[in-house]
Amino acid sequence: DDPEARLEVSDAGDGSAYTEAHAEHHPALSSLAESLGFGDLMLISAETGEIVYSTDKRIDFGTPSSPAVGFEFKRTFTVPGTYQFACSIHYRMTMRVEVSK
Repeated sequence: DDPEARLEVSDAGDGSAYTEAHAEHHPALSSLAESLGFGDLMLISAETGEIVYSTDKRIDFGTPSSPAVGFEFKRTFTVPGTYQFACSIHYRMTMRVEVSK
């Protein structure tokens, strides 16, 4: 699964209403995000808090947008090293994890 290739997908070819809307709106929304310097642009359901659209289609796509909605993200590190993370919603929210033996 190539993350860069996902950015270019605008039509999944499954004939669904979502795919049809995505094919129509993704190019403009992706262009808007890029012109504003955003790393991602998301549409979030006001009813469920679920991320229903993302220009970058990252791991959080299709998940609740807030832990308050009940979503929990976990990551286990088994290899020593330094890992950098950034929140896909709050672009200035970053984290660094250092794992040692």
